[in-house]
Amino acid sequence: MKSVELYGRVRYAVKIEGMSRRKAARVFGIDRRTVDKMLSFSEPPGYRRTKKPKRPKLDPFVGIIDQILEDDASRPKKQRHTSKSLNVLVIPFVIGSQGSFIMTISQDLRIRLVKKVAAGMSRRQAAAHFDVSPSSAIRFWHQYETEGSVALKVRGPHKRRLDLYGDDLLNWIEETPDMTLQELSERLLSVHAIDAAKSTIDDWLRSRKISFKKNGTRQRTGTS
Repeated sequence: MKSVELYGRVRYAVKIEGMSRRKAARVFGIDRRTVDKMLSFSEPPGYRRTKKPKRPKLDPFVGIIDQILEDDASRPKKQRHTSKSLNVLVIPFVIGSQGSFIMTISQDLRIRLVKKVAAGMSRRQAAAHFDVSPSSAIRFWHQYETEGSVALKVRGPHKRRLDLYGDDLLNWIEETPDMTLQELSERLLSVHAIDAAKSTIDDWLRSRKISFKKNGTRQRTGTS
């Protein structure tokens, strides 16, 4: 922020001495827009935010948090949510099979949304009320109608490209324990016309707890 002294000198030079704004900007070494701001206020207005701060992780849940806090107002103090319980309730993170974080909507919110729809609110209105996408509201209601529940579904195991050829890979390794990754890659190409990089095969083997010893033979992880 510019000093109060500079603020006063600029205003005096322009308003009293008749200096042009362009010249004032040059003389005092400040931007022309800064001069305009100094002349708009009789004293420094301080920092003013022109746009709301962006909170990419929290913004999708502001409406949900506000609704929970509004409901808490009618509850006994000891039954109200704390910041910690809000974090667990509103933003549960599910770790994906590849270590990525997937943000999901809590079951508590799903139940609240379904109750609103059951009470007569449209699915789109409920989506707007809880600040979720209309497609999510439609999906939750459909799940409730067909399954009688809005419970979070457990994610299945991650499918890998080489799973279709897993039996062959394991058989080749059993038949030839010292087969290299390069040889496995060449065998896949000749038998199944699959061009798999050595790193891809290595990742698949490690997902099956099979790794290499330093001499090139394989071992099951955890075996002696």
